[in-house]
Amino acid sequence: MDPAWLDYNGHVNDAAYATISALANEEFCNDIGISAPYRLESGRALYSAQLTIKYLHEIAPPDTIEVVRTIARVGHKSLTLTSEFKVGDRAAATTEHIYVLVDSRAGASSPFNAAERARIEHLIGHQC
Repeated sequence: MDPAWLDYNGHVNDAAYATISALANEEFCNDIGISAPYRLESGRALYSAQLTIKYLHEIAPPDTIEVVRTIARVGHKSLTLTSEFKVGDRAAATTEHIYVLVDSRAGASSPFNAAERARIEHLIGHQC
């Protein structure tokens, strides 16, 4: 656990939940092919549109955090990932992260192509 993630009470701070969620989701993006090389070649990437965090239990050292992600839904140009932050068998927090696929060259949102959508739809409801 990064010491910078702790607040004055020694618990994980609000910003760290967003950071941990974003790091876990970056791994997911690589898994579905929306990786750094893809982003450079296509000019397309997932942009955060909304993040909701629900705090259930405090997290503090020496806790080890496991993040379990689930694709909740995929739209024409967006997808929603939910994550459960687990400490042992206990859910410590949940997040819902809504992303929009953006074509940075066009400066606008962009629909998923058929192959991207198929990869994502195949994973809906599954933990990843």
